[in-house]
Amino acid sequence: MNKLFKKVCIILTSLVLTIVFIFSSSINSYAYTSDTIKQNINETANLMYKTIPEPTVESIGGEWTILSLARSGVSIPQDYYDAYYKRVEEKLKSCDGKLHSVKYTEYSRVILALTSIGKDVTNVAGYNLLSYLTDFNNVKKQGINGPIFALIAFDTNNYEILQNPSAKVQNTRQAMIDYILDKEIKKGTDEAGGWALSGTSPDPDITFMAIQALSNYMNQPAVKEAVDRALTAMSEKQLPSGGYASWGSVNSESTAQAVVALTSLGINLDQDSRFIKTDDKGNENTVIDALLYFYCEGGGFAHIKEGYDGGSGSGTGLNAMATDQGMYALVAYNRYLQGQNKLYDMTDVTTVKNSVNITFDCDNGTEAIVKSVEKDKDLDYTPETPTKAGYTFVGWYKDTDNITTAYENNSKYAEDVTYKAKWAHVEMLGAQAKAIVNDKGGIRFGTKLYDDGDEVVEKGTLIIPASFLKEGETLTLDTPKVAKSVANVLYSENKEEKSITYLGTIVNIPKSQFNREMTASSYVKYKDKAGNTYTVYSPYKNTSVTINNLLKTSDNQ
Repeated sequence: MNKLFKKVCIILTSLVLTIVFIFSSSINSYAYTSDTIKQNINETANLMYKTIPEPTVESIGGEWTILSLARSGVSIPQDYYDAYYKRVEEKLKSCDGKLHSVKYTEYSRVILALTSIGKDVTNVAGYNLLSYLTDFNNVKKQGINGPIFALIAFDTNNYEILQNPSAKVQNTRQAMIDYILDKEIKKGTDEAGGWALSGTSPDPDITFMAIQALSNYMNQPAVKEAVDRALTAMSEKQLPSGGYASWGSVNSESTAQAVVALTSLGINLDQDSRFIKTDDKGNENTVIDALLYFYCEGGGFAHIKEGYDGGSGSGTGLNAMATDQGMYALVAYNRYLQGQNKLYDMTDVTTVKNSVNITFDCDNGTEAIVKSVEKDKDLDYTPETPTKAGYTFVGWYKDTDNITTAYENNSKYAEDVTYKAKWAHVEMLGAQAKAIVNDKGGIRFGTKLYDDGDEVVEKGTLIIPASFLKEGETLTLDTPKVAKSVANVLYSENKEEKSITYLGTIVNIPKSQFNREMTASSYVKYKDKAGNTYTVYSPYKNTSVTINNLLKTSDNQ
């Protein structure tokens, strides 16, 4: 009985040890845990906050630091972010919005940082940062880097790419995607795969950055195929340590970009066999293992651990650029583990708009005009008068049924407002000469008016010698010496289209005045649905005309 009991105990112990071994192998086979990742993030965040007290518009000690901290979830005083934002405003003012004449990634980088802290990128000290990325020729001045980061920037918060009439080539998301795809190494051959700034060999940094930009477009077959080829190439280039070498050295930044790219695709770094390599000691290493190899005690990352440091002067110690990239790579990985939005998907950030959009909807088939202005600041803007065939423009109104809601220049706004063009369906048609009797003649002007809008209270025609008007003066009911002809009798009526035509006539003009330029305008008094009255004027299109000219052409003008 004792022997049997011992055998059972031995078997049970073996089973328990086997289960523990299997369990520990699947969970703790790597030199890190989710807790150590969080600890490294916290340590690095504290280091950044202390060593970069005043981040500014710079690649190092600037936007990447802000983004890393903001996306980490580590509590940082709001004053830190607000002070950075003020420095961005000061920078833009000092250069009149021109951050660089060639490096348009400057704008992309600032957009990433400001979006991560919930700032409105469409109005930073009066500058819309997105507008600088609307000309594709500017975006691609740096080569592939430009479209990569512009695409990432626009996608951070699903930003719209505004139409730019002055752009040599209008930028679009598809234009940037196609440009990146077209730059694939050895595109169209059996050896195709990956990207680089130059040369014929795929570079890990650029390849993984390109994947980050394309990650939102995997539903496009051409994108998926190119990304899959790039992943194959990068799997082959991965070192036994789990990391990557670029520009002649094994470094942390290349590995950091791998982490961001792979997590952006939803790839499990701890399970995908394509990116787990075995070293000469039999250890299985992931890209996280490789990245943490460069982690410095107390926070931050080194660029390299041995060999040439690339001229940075940091040697194998703490490096600012490596720390920025290593930090946001850890953040990207942690966000993946926690099931949060990926690093560059900032739709989870609440944006506090410091500007409002005032939209002018022309209601004539043309694109709306949008003006951005800081909250509670005057909008100094006078829209051009739009046109619409057969109609006369009345004005811009929040509510076209109530003319008391009219747009006024230099008004303040606390929220977005849309003004819509109000149209009166009335148009002066032309002029005719009246028959000459006893050396006297006349002139009449026709107007077509539709009954498809506000109530018509009165209609008629105003006629006057053109010389009675000053240059640029508009003919109205208040114009001195104007002849007013109220249209009590209709010339014609079209019930099907709900329109009428009426005439305004002036007679007994002596023959000596037949060469005198005459001008006219129809007028219609309306009452809107709110009970307000207003008058619309539709001027004679040819500006002015003489009776003799009308007699020569027989009909009307």
